[in-house]
Amino acid sequence: MRLAAYASMLKLDMLGLLSIAAGALDRGQALARDYAGIRKQGGKVIGEHPAVSTCSVTWRSLATRLTWR
Repeated sequence: MRLAAYASMLKLDMLGLLSIAAGALDRGQALARDYAGIRKQGGKVIGEHPAVSTCSVTWRSLATRLTWR
């Protein structure tokens, strides 16, 4: 019985840590998106540069897979 309780506790701990990580990813993505919308480089907003757009799409895809949205 103790082993089952310990295993259950470890699973719940893992789910909690994954939830924290997903929240941190969401917040980091929002901060990066907001910053890319105001920062200028080369005369235009960096969010409009192809490399930044590609990176943003990659992060969005990763976040979607990790958070099942």
